[in-house]
Amino acid sequence: MNNRRRLSMFISLIVFIVSLSLVAAALFTDYWSESRPINKKFNSVNNYVHLGLFKGSRQLDWGLGPRYKPFSVYQELHDRVGFVSKVPWVFILFFLAFGILWNAVGAIVSLLNTVAKETDTVAGPKGIYLWSILAAVSYASALITFLIQYVTTIQTNVLLSEHISSGFSTENRTRLSFSFYFVTAALILLLIPCLLVYGTSSSKRSRIGRFVGNSRCTQRQIVTSKEKCIQNGTDVNTYRRIVVLYVFYISCFHFIDSFSARCNFSWNGPSPLTYPFLPLHIGEKVTVACSCDEWSYGSSLDNGNRFGIFPNNAVMSFNESVPSISNEAIEIVEELTDILKEWWHTVKNTYYHQARMECQDEVLVYMEDIMVMRKKILSGNVPIEELREMRSELARKIDLGNQWLGLDMLIRDDMGRKMDSDSTSVVQIYRAHVDAAIFISLVQKPNDSPGVTAFSLLVHALSATVDSKAECEFTLSLYDTSEKKFISESFVFYWSFSTGNLTNRNSKVLFNDLGSKEYPSSSSSVEAHRLLLCIRVARIAPIEQTSSTLKKHVDPGPPQLWPRQPYAAAVLDLSNVIGDSHGATEHIISLNRDDSLEQLIARANTARTTFGRAQLMISTEVLLGSLTQIKKMHPQIFSSNPPLELRKLSFADVISADDIRNDLYVTLLQGDLHGGKGSDKNIEVRITVVDTNGIVENSIVMITADGIRWTTTYQSLVFYHDDKPKWNEAIKVQIPENIDQNIHLRITFHHKKTFDKAKQEKGPFALAFARIMEGATLIKDGLHELLVYKIETGRFDDNDTSYTRLPATREELKASQAQLRPQTTTFVYGEKNFLTIETVTCSTTLTHNKSLLDILRWKQNRSNLKERLEEISRPKFLAVGEELVKFIPNFCDALFEILDHYPDYDSLVFDDLVTLVQLVKEERYKNFRPVLDKYVENFHSTVAFLKLLPVLRERIENAEDTHERSLNTMKSLGTLIKLIVRSKLCSDRLGMASNNFQFLIDELLEAFVVFMQNKRVRMTCQNMALKHIPAIIPHLTYYDVYNSDDLTNFLVRLMDHLGENISSRCRLNFLKDVVQTEHFIQEENRKKLLPKIIEKVVEELETSGSVHLQDVVCDQIKMDECISASADIMFYIIERLFCSTDAVHGQGSEEELYLIVWKSFRTIVQTTIVLINAKYSASVFCALTIAMLSKLSAQMYKLYLDSHATRIDKHDLLMELVHLFRDLINKSPFPCSWFQMILLQDRY
Repeated sequence: MNNRRRLSMFISLIVFIVSLSLVAAALFTDYWSESRPINKKFNSVNNYVHLGLFKGSRQLDWGLGPRYKPFSVYQELHDRVGFVSKVPWVFILFFLAFGILWNAVGAIVSLLNTVAKETDTVAGPKGIYLWSILAAVSYASALITFLIQYVTTIQTNVLLSEHISSGFSTENRTRLSFSFYFVTAALILLLIPCLLVYGTSSSKRSRIGRFVGNSRCTQRQIVTSKEKCIQNGTDVNTYRRIVVLYVFYISCFHFIDSFSARCNFSWNGPSPLTYPFLPLHIGEKVTVACSCDEWSYGSSLDNGNRFGIFPNNAVMSFNESVPSISNEAIEIVEELTDILKEWWHTVKNTYYHQARMECQDEVLVYMEDIMVMRKKILSGNVPIEELREMRSELARKIDLGNQWLGLDMLIRDDMGRKMDSDSTSVVQIYRAHVDAAIFISLVQKPNDSPGVTAFSLLVHALSATVDSKAECEFTLSLYDTSEKKFISESFVFYWSFSTGNLTNRNSKVLFNDLGSKEYPSSSSSVEAHRLLLCIRVARIAPIEQTSSTLKKHVDPGPPQLWPRQPYAAAVLDLSNVIGDSHGATEHIISLNRDDSLEQLIARANTARTTFGRAQLMISTEVLLGSLTQIKKMHPQIFSSNPPLELRKLSFADVISADDIRNDLYVTLLQGDLHGGKGSDKNIEVRITVVDTNGIVENSIVMITADGIRWTTTYQSLVFYHDDKPKWNEAIKVQIPENIDQNIHLRITFHHKKTFDKAKQEKGPFALAFARIMEGATLIKDGLHELLVYKIETGRFDDNDTSYTRLPATREELKASQAQLRPQTTTFVYGEKNFLTIETVTCSTTLTHNKSLLDILRWKQNRSNLKERLEEISRPKFLAVGEELVKFIPNFCDALFEILDHYPDYDSLVFDDLVTLVQLVKEERYKNFRPVLDKYVENFHSTVAFLKLLPVLRERIENAEDTHERSLNTMKSLGTLIKLIVRSKLCSDRLGMASNNFQFLIDELLEAFVVFMQNKRVRMTCQNMALKHIPAIIPHLTYYDVYNSDDLTNFLVRLMDHLGENISSRCRLNFLKDVVQTEHFIQEENRKKLLPKIIEKVVEELETSGSVHLQDVVCDQIKMDECISASADIMFYIIERLFCSTDAVHGQGSEEELYLIVWKSFRTIVQTTIVLINAKYSASVFCALTIAMLSKLSAQMYKLYLDSHATRIDKHDLLMELVHLFRDLINKSPFPCSWFQMILLQDRY
């Protein structure tokens, strides 16, 4: 390129820069037009209106001096109050933007052609024509569009309607200003580069230009061309600049494909190549200049100065077919991409200033997790349900990471999506910020594990090594050291001597129903409450002879007659397994043959590990959550070869209403059977279930690795030569359903000897029994010392149940006070012998509570009915509440039947209903709340309301004498009124109309009003009543069962007659609950309730000291409660009346909005000022002030200002507003991360 052409390129560069500067100056100045308004009503001077594309300013004299006010063109377009049309304004900006783009491209091309050789393409001097003309056409289009707007509207008027109504006018007083002429000058200047290029044009083509003209080339061609350029005297740096120009040119016209990095790529080692490697980050966009084999050369679109080589498999073409993913997944991926870029940029900048930042490792781990999740979502294999759960988890990590990095807080809706502040109300935005702050504070310490309410233990027996020549039986169960008993069912699997392995490799078991008691929350709780996995090994073999000679010739007999004999035992402390639960953990447990299981449990803290050939290898894994949650979170465990599920020997901490069980767990503890021959000490216990018809088949359940096995008889371990054995074996008995007869456990004792064909077994030598069901009452839980009856050899008959007439336990024997020893012709009582068992019943259809059973069967137990009803309502009965919740429908039916037949028992029935409602409200029985709700929904009594309403009124009137009963009644108020209303509706459906209902409800509501003023009633009872009174409003308005106007009048009277005992917090919470009801939304009701509620809120704010906080020393807790509750009430009113999108209910009127402003605005402003200066938490009232200002129009503000009669009042109001704005700017109550709230604060 000759010097003349190079000079023309340099001048063109200067012209492009000057033109670009002129357009930029025109964009950011507000002098496109200038007007001089006049006022027809009075003389005013110094008026002007300056208009720009984005902003403007007005100075108008209203008679008291000129007032200057800037304005935003966009805001006036958005509010539709301005004079500029939206469509022309958008087109002006559109054309100017494209003009600036082409202008910038022309400047870049001029710069490159100044320092490098020219090319014969649009990237060379010929391109100057194209970019200049495109930029000039764009600028000309913008000017023409503005002139059209100027002629049609701007020349006539640039004022708002309120200015015109006040007499101002700009007609024929507007002219174009210098910003318009800046663009005109830029348009003219753009013709100069075309003329310069034309004057210095040349047809010569360079070799490098021909190379760049290729749209596709290989890496070898580039290297070859580079060598040729060096041979021809072209500098290497110039060649690289040409490659830059080539890539820029191709990317502008999409002649080259765009790609996205599918993974991270970096190269830190030595490279034999001339070109550098291009590091890539996942999601980064790149362009490819050329490709060769498995490598490509290109640049990053995010940073155009970065060029280099990268592997082809590290990028993915935008046109490449990708798995189809949902819009929700795309939205999540885009958010994750933005978050990763922002975090990485912040981490790099922070690391640049300091070597290490707080929570650096945690942030980097979170970034890795987010990238893994992003890749998983992009695979398209994530189900919708899992995607939503993943979104919640990602939201938690993003919020916590932003907190650590000091970035802006993101607000989200209930689904985890980011909220749009432009389409969301101030109240919703503030609440979202509060919820996000609370959520972040809860997870601020990731290492703190929350309380575990439910978990399960998965145990997998992998292998066993046993030094035995017989088959062995392994039994696993859980033992609680604090309760000193086994707490789980037993799991059985077998080891085969012939193979030396477990007979079933899928020996997996899941111990369910474990709760907070079994989960260690601290090191102290680990020591006090330990869980042990007990392993008992039994050898299944015949009894051995003592003589060595007989051992060689003895016949072992059939295997089904071989007894189970203790072989070894072991204990595994699960404290560390549960406390440090991180996946599956393998354990190799040595089996102890020297000590019994009881001895190992007794010294579990100090037990030393014994090493030997007998070992068991298992794996354990703790799975948090309920069984339903575990199956949802770990489906792979239950997909193939699922584990056997074992229950606790009791109900779980939280009982499920769908949990149907009818199990009796009998633990065979120990016995004393001495008195026989020395050879008769090998004792085997056999247990069967017997009813009046004989032995119940398949009633005993055994859970083995091969599945659930049902047997008729359970055979215990046989302790060699021990007549005082300690078995500690748990047996699960399935109680028959729909049982209508007595059943009992028959426990027989047998001697086990060496098998002898000539001497068959002669039957049991003793017997004991326990009554499971007697007269529809189950056996009580706990220890039972059973009597042992001797049986003469060979005289026992399986069908003989005459022993049931004898006492079964030591307790029954003492109660009988019999003088003679109990016996029959077959069974003789052994005074020195006994058997101890422990029983636990887990039944959802049967009960062993006598009081509850007598009420359920009240027709057969009329004589003691009153005493039973009184027992149910006593506080101690709540301790056995799990018995009552199982029979909610039956129990309620029985109570209302009693209510119909015994008028004198109305009060007792009422108290029992209250007891039931209180019981269901406990956390443990929360799953039974739907059961009670369903019963109430289908309630069918027609006279219950006539019985219950007088008793309820009596409880309220006599509250000072019956405090505890009245307090529980107030807690159950909502359910009781719902029952009463359902009873009234049932009566109406059957045509049994009664006028007493309206009268009874009136009396009840009047009793509430008097009750709230009674100073002799305890404050707790009144506060509790006020808390639950709003719960009756939806029920009384249901199907118009009670007059709506009367209910409104009652609420107004109640607000006016609240006594001094009522705390401010309870008053305000009562108002908040009333505002949240549908009754309040109805327009007729709102006319009376809204003024009263606003009045009471303002009164509470003023009397609590919030307005005069600087003069009065207030209780900070009381102050915080009052502030929070007051703001919540106003939030609910504004949100429900003026921000609701529900078209069913009418929106609040302008009159109602003015009523709110007129009654509360000044008090809210004063409270906000005082809170900010008193260093209280003022964010809630600042948000409330912003919410009210957002609803306040100019006309309403003027009307409100005019409502102040004197000039001093107006001056005070204006000074308070100025004071508020100053404090909001200087002392913002919102944390710096609440970016959107601060933005709203600045807007309003």
